[in-house]
Amino acid sequence: MTQEPPRGAFSIFINYRREDTAGHAGRLYDALAARFGDDHVFMDVDAIDPGADFTQVVEESVGSCDVLLALIGRRWTTTTDREGRRRLDKPNDWVRVEIKTALDRPDTRVIPTLVQGAEMPSSDDLPAPLQKLADRNAFEIRDSRWRSDVDRLVGELEELGGERARRPATRSYVSQLLSKPRPRWLVPALVATALVLVGVIVAALIAAGDGSSKDPELARYVGLIDARLTTSAHSKGDLNALINDVKDESPLPRAVALDRIDAIIRQRRGLLEDLAFQPPETFRATHELLRKSVQSSLDDDLAVKHWMEGFYAGAPDRDARFAEVGRLSTIASQQKTQFLDEYNELREDKLGLTETRPAY
Repeated sequence: MTQEPPRGAFSIFINYRREDTAGHAGRLYDALAARFGDDHVFMDVDAIDPGADFTQVVEESVGSCDVLLALIGRRWTTTTDREGRRRLDKPNDWVRVEIKTALDRPDTRVIPTLVQGAEMPSSDDLPAPLQKLADRNAFEIRDSRWRSDVDRLVGELEELGGERARRPATRSYVSQLLSKPRPRWLVPALVATALVLVGVIVAALIAAGDGSSKDPELARYVGLIDARLTTSAHSKGDLNALINDVKDESPLPRAVALDRIDAIIRQRRGLLEDLAFQPPETFRATHELLRKSVQSSLDDDLAVKHWMEGFYAGAPDRDARFAEVGRLSTIASQQKTQFLDEYNELREDKLGLTETRPAY
């Protein structure tokens, strides 16, 4: 359910496009939540309840924030939908609607926040409702100086928030628990527990909302898988964006690039470990397809790292390494499509559920 920022409290909304800056948005959220409290930093309004009023959700979640940070990466102005239409030109595009809502409110400060070495778009690059964005002073966060740039941004936000921003942040119990020093083994355990809880909730909603769902075992399994894949889609890094950042005329520093690919590899291995259980007989074949598709994606991730190491070292076989990345990427995409086709067919047949295609 979408949260509304607390009235009277300094609040920040992070606007971003997943295909462009999902990884940067997550890192920025963590930094700002650690300073201002996770009850005062918001993102992902598109996770709204079925039947909720679109305009009202945006008004409550974006319109009541003091600051909207519009994250702009290299593909921010050019990302298109499946039909080849630029997303920013679509009136119902979430990124566009959120920014327009903030721009139309005199009490909301809109700060274009440049990442990935992106340049500030001109008014000619923007649809008419967003052209006022080009008049706003932009703030740049560089990968090579992430911590110092974010510290500067925090300082700017503290000035904007005045005394409200300087009050000690009150964080939720779960946030406090996760922020405390803890053994490495505990992190996957906490994530796995959260996924199980989400899966149980989803399964309960399936059973409660559809009288044709007569098999609670299947409902529980589908709830768990849907939760795992949705979480993966939201948390995984953008591999294509990383490759483009490395191949750019001004490539990422080697340490930054390798850190990003290592994070993607860890996430993928974690998902594979989460799928190491016995599914119901009905879903056994599709579950094996899922595990194979995740393993193929992991093989692709490792190939990307191998290519990156050769790229930065100037290895003579770096072109051959990149060709291997392309080959493995094609296999991973084909296996994901095969799994999702068969999984959705079973979900509809056994539980009467509509299609889902998370980009896990």
